[in-house]
Amino acid sequence: MQDQRIANRWVLTETPLSPLNVYNEYNEYLGEVGNISETGLCVFCLDPVHTSETVQLKMDLPEKIKGKKQIKFKVNTVWCNETDNLSPTGFHIIDIKNDDQQIIDYVIKEYGFLA
Repeated sequence: MQDQRIANRWVLTETPLSPLNVYNEYNEYLGEVGNISETGLCVFCLDPVHTSETVQLKMDLPEKIKGKKQIKFKVNTVWCNETDNLSPTGFHIIDIKNDDQQIIDYVIKEYGFLA
């Protein structure tokens, strides 16, 4: 299968808060960020996630950035590889506040290396 990504993926190096945890809109823990780009992220989810769904996610930050310890954004679930352990899942960001997008850009710049 051909890679259809437009943006570069970034793996995060050790951060003050490692790993970056991700939660659903009900504050239920989903998993850890595997890699991130300006337009999406891969999360190693504890349980499989349905694809083609739109959900609200919350992501912990590696440090307090612009006064925030966590950001929120809406995503489409693009793919999920179900396994016996963790299920890597790809999310495409479809709605995010400008400040929160700038925070993602900062996290990539400060903590990321090209995957």
